[in-house]
Amino acid sequence: MTGERIPDGKAGDQHRWKPGDYGRIDGHWWIRPPRGSMGNIDNHEVSEHEDGTITVSPSILLESMDGSVIWHGYLERGVWREA
Repeated sequence: MTGERIPDGKAGDQHRWKPGDYGRIDGHWWIRPPRGSMGNIDNHEVSEHEDGTITVSPSILLESMDGSVIWHGYLERGVWREA
């Protein structure tokens, strides 16, 4: 799935995000994987490309409060790929 880069915003803007969206809120990178809720990726390396897409490393692991996996995969040049 190809995600959409959302223009930089402020807290509260993320309520309109769709699955696959990603962007910065108040200077922090956030994602909404194809399946799952919002997640902060401050503990990942984010490379921003000239076209505005990003690549995140290492893989993104989003877990629920009980530790079950919501999403595990990659975001490479704006394209989501499940692990």
